[in-house]
Amino acid sequence: MFFAINYMLSVVIPVYNVSNFIDNCIQSILKQTFTEFEIILVNDGSTDDSFSKCKEYEKKYSFIKLYDKVNGGVSSARNIGLRYVSGEYVTFMDSDDEIKSDAFAILMKNIKEHDAEVCASIVIERDKKPIFISNIKKKIINGEEAINNIAINNFPISLWLYVYKRELLSGILLNEKIHHLEDLEFQLRVLKRANKIVINNHAINIYNNRDGSANNSGFNKKVASALQIINIVELMKKNNEITSNQMNLIIMRVVLTIASFLIKFNSYEKEYIKIITRMSRKIFLKIIFSRVDIRKKLYLFSLSINFKVTRNLYKLIRIEI
Repeated sequence: MFFAINYMLSVVIPVYNVSNFIDNCIQSILKQTFTEFEIILVNDGSTDDSFSKCKEYEKKYSFIKLYDKVNGGVSSARNIGLRYVSGEYVTFMDSDDEIKSDAFAILMKNIKEHDAEVCASIVIERDKKPIFISNIKKKIINGEEAINNIAINNFPISLWLYVYKRELLSGILLNEKIHHLEDLEFQLRVLKRANKIVINNHAINIYNNRDGSANNSGFNKKVASALQIINIVELMKKNNEITSNQMNLIIMRVVLTIASFLIKFNSYEKEYIKIITRMSRKIFLKIIFSRVDIRKKLYLFSLSINFKVTRNLYKLIRIEI
């Protein structure tokens, strides 16, 4: 007779050409002090030996499941993983990152002690130093507060910084047409459902910023796909799912992200410059009194005037968008 195993936590990991990293990633999970988990590996058409390495782990450990698919991007891989999770809670990892041995124990303790639907980590470790992503001091917030802070870039959006109650994700998948800031769009739809989000302020994730990552690959159509978020948040506002202020701040975040990529990588794509200039002019007066870094307002104002002005300003003032 077959008995299904019910895991407390499902860990979804998209895998694409990370042969030099995947062992460290999986090994860091195997060292967890919390052991009630399963690992869902989704190979997204790797052309190196990532798949064969994952296959060896699947053979060795019954709680590791491997799925193979043609290359379609990280969102499509995560969506496949979400179809097969069996845990009461779900988290994600990037296949080139690692976590500390007490990571799952800390996250699940937070979830259980506060009976929360979500645990969000607001600090990561990079080069052995903690980096705070938010200055929120509260231990518990609700979905509205989370979205307010995401809109002003004061709250994490990366999926690997979250643990979700699986039922909160019911009916929600990542948008496979968006290849940059896809986490942001996903969080907007998920977190607005949450009544209780517990904050973890202990560094549990070890972030590796490798050369081939999206943030280091230059401006391209995948980065430009983030502009689709503008239409999505406008529709959310129309359906009263977010406020006008939240919509305008999120549009600003998308616009400044695209602008920063264009400037950083010396791209002059007239089609996209025209879009972000038009949107800057549309929203600037609506967010001028919002709780946003004055330098970002300055960027937005300069962009509404002329892209070349913004490019020159960027050389003088560089901030994290």
